[in-house]
Parts: sequence; C-alpha cells; structure tokens
Amino acid sequence: MDTQADRRWRFGAGVLGGLAGAAVILFLKLAFGLVTLADVLIDRLLFLVPMDLFSLGIRLLGGWAKVVFYVGLLFVLAGVGGLAGLALGPVGSLARGLGVGIAGWLILGGVVLPLLGAGLFGASLTGGPAAVGPGLLALCLAYGLGLTLAWRLISLPGGAGFDPGRRLLVGVGAGAVLVAAGGVVLRLLNPAGSQTRAGFVIPLTPEESMPPEITPNDRFYVVSKNVVDPTVDLARWRLEIRGLVDRPLSLAYDDLRRLPAREEIVTFECISNEVGGDLISTARWRGVPLAYLLEQAGLRPEARKVIVRAWDDYSTAIPVDRAVHPSTILAYEMNGEPLPHKHGFPVRLVTPGLYGMKNPKWVTAVEAVDYDYLGFWEQRGWSDQAVIKTMSEVIVPSRTLAVRTPGPVRLGGVAFAGDRGILRVELSFDGGRTWRPAELRPALSRYSWVLWVAEWNPPPGSYRVVVRAVDGSGQLQDATPRPPLPDGASGYHSITVRIREV
Repeated sequence: MDTQADRRWRFGAGVLGGLAGAAVILFLKLAFGLVTLADVLIDRLLFLVPMDLFSLGIRLLGGWAKVVFYVGLLFVLAGVGGLAGLALGPVGSLARGLGVGIAGWLILGGVVLPLLGAGLFGASLTGGPAAVGPGLLALCLAYGLGLTLAWRLISLPGGAGFDPGRRLLVGVGAGAVLVAAGGVVLRLLNPAGSQTRAGFVIPLTPEESMPPEITPNDRFYVVSKNVVDPTVDLARWRLEIRGLVDRPLSLAYDDLRRLPAREEIVTFECISNEVGGDLISTARWRGVPLAYLLEQAGLRPEARKVIVRAWDDYSTAIPVDRAVHPSTILAYEMNGEPLPHKHGFPVRLVTPGLYGMKNPKWVTAVEAVDYDYLGFWEQRGWSDQAVIKTMSEVIVPSRTLAVRTPGPVRLGGVAFAGDRGILRVELSFDGGRTWRPAELRPALSRYSWVLWVAEWNPPPGSYRVVVRAVDGSGQLQDATPRPPLPDGASGYHSITVRIREV
C-alpha cells in the first residue's frame, strides 16, 4: 500500500538526488566556470523579479545578494528533484538510475533549455552544446545515481520494504547534509562572488586614508551579473567584428595585441553605486581603439548601434558615435599588466563617460546593427543611455560621525563627471546654506576622477559637512536624492562631524 509516509520518503529520496545534482552544478561552476542550468534559470528569473526588489536586495546584501539567490535556486532544484522522485517511485537499480539520468538529460536539453531561450542543449549559449551538454548530462546522471543510492539506503534487502531505523538515519543525515551544504556553498561562492568594493589605502593623516589616483588591480571594484565569473578558454576565444560591416573580422588574442594600441586613464563607476558609495575606481587601460577595428571591417553608414557580446552571455549596446570615438578601446591591459580574470581577460570594452554596465568584460563579439538593441541590464529596467552623473563624496573623515579635538580638520574626497571633467568642488559646513571651494588635485585625464582636499578649523560643536561638484560644462551636480535605479543615484553626500570641548 502506498502510504503517506511512503510518499514522503519517495520525495525525500528525490531531494537527495537533487542535492547530488546541485553538488555537480557547483563543482562545474567553481572548477571550470561552465554555464549550468542554474545560470540559465537565474538569467531568466531576473526578468520576473521586480527591479525595486532586486535593487533593495543589492543595497541590503551587496555581493551576497546573488550568492543567496543562487544557493536558494540550488535548493529549489533539489525540491524539484523531490517532486520527480515522488512521481518516479522506487529506483533501486543502477540501470534504472542511469535511465532516469539520461531521460532527464533529453528532457532538459531538448525541451526545457529551448523553452528558456537557450536553444537545443544550449545552442544559443557561449560554447554551445559542446560546452553545455556534457555538464547537463553530469547533472542528470548525478540525480539518477543519487536517487538510486537514497533508495538503497532506506530499503531492506530483498525488496522487503522500508526499514524504519534506516529511514530515521537517512532523515537525520539528509538534514545534516542540507545544513552543511548551505554553509559550504556560501563559503565557496562568496570569495568568487559578483561584487567587491574598492579599497582606500593612501594615508592623508595618520588615522585617515584617501584613494590612490590609480586604483591597484586587486582593489578595483568588481560587479558582475554572475555568481561565479567564467573562465575564458583562450584557445577557443576569438574577437568577432560583424554585422553591418563589409569585411567581418575574426581575431585571436595575439592578433589583437599586434594592432595599433592606445592608452587611456579612465574611471569606472557602477550604475548601482549609492551616494557616498565606493563602487568607483580608476585604472590605466591599454588596448585597440574600437574605431580602428570598425574601420578595418568597413562599418556601413546605416549602422545605428554597436552590440557588444561577452563570454558569459552578457550583452549591451552603445551608439555608433560612442563606438567610433577615439578613446573607446578594447582593452587587454590594466595598469601595465594583462587584464586580470575578474576584470575581463582577455578583453573588455572601455567606453569613457558611460557607467560600468556599458563596459562589458570577457568580450567576444562586436556587432554593428541598424536597430535599437537593449542588453542584459537594459531589458531588466536599467538605463539604456547610462551616462554618468556628476558625483562627489567625502572620504576623509571616513565615518558618518567623527569625534575630533579642536584644531585643523583635514577633509578629502573624490569628484567625477564621466567625460565632462570637474570644474570645481564646494563644501558646506552649515548643512548647505553657504559654500566654500575645495582644493583640486589635477586630474590624470579628462576621463578620470579628481581628488579634492580642504582644511577646516571649526570651534567645538556638531556640523553637517556637505559636498557638491560642478562639471566641466558648468553644470551643478543634481541635489535631488534619487536611488540608483534606473539611471544612477543623485544627491549630495554629507557626513556629521562633532568637535568636542577640550
């Protein structure tokens, strides 16, 4: 008789099989950087998550947000495995477990992935079926074998039914596996996660620090759509220049490095950077001007936009006038070193004046088109123009509430306006009623931030220090507080400083 307890154990066996499949997904992602079923599902599910909720998750959890989402999805897949186990019933033989795995592979690759827009066995994804299919097969076989093992653990020899003692043991063990798996997954994913912050390391006073004008590679902020970023196979990598061109190009890495190069110092800022945030960094980039490549390919006059596609299936697009600007480059070096993996090796786009979402990493193709193309984040509600807004912030003192003894107080920070430059930075010590200029250090380039400093000698009391900037066109920074979604944050940054009596 098929009792309620039997159905629970069939579901439990399926969950254990699903956990085995989740472990394979994690291994393939961490060891080889492969695109897995979980990645495809996350990319599609992001269309369903309200952008306000997504933005809130990023603000609250930072780089952990996508990790938590990824781990949650792995457990959801284990739950789906449980439902499959409930429907399949006993799977006590190795042959049947393998059959379940192969059938699952055919269903996922031949039906589910096409329905998700990934093509037959991942034909529409980077690497195609050759890269996606084997990983999918490993996932499904792990599920079938895990299901078989679970049934053997809870069944008595000779098909005599279920052993209650074994059921209890497996139940306790499954709970322990779930707890341990969650901890291990978080531990493994977070160091390779999708967001890290810039480091401020140059001393201004013994107790404070300012950012270096050029950010070291290991302190340059990192934001990515991926939970674990891909590892590019350089032997298979090619840069394709295609679309509305007369002579399509296909370049290997060494081919690209032999072409005429240009160096630019450019500050990157993430469009999700909050007022006063540190998702902003500056580097010296070297690479091939995109205009040169488009000229060699014979860009046609009807082209309106240039789509940039990446190894991790990210895409975005920039207007043709941005693409042919002399300072827009496909960079292969960062601060005199080959582009680090987490910053887009072998090649990333550098487009001065636009937020980081328009500067994709791991670039594989540049495609000229005559229509308006919306990329990965643009389809999810973020700005298509993504022009950097004027920003400024106080970095020193670094705390919102800084208690000081009377005497000169050193203040410092950064200001940035994309490709418009910074004309001046102003400070207010009375909450914005009056303003005085700060001293600007010379900008390293027209596309870099400027560092500002000021000295202030207030009497004891509590003060709200506010900063604002004026860009190179004479336009004052927008004072209206707005969140990053959809086109970047605005508003003045401020800190409170309390000067105590001696």
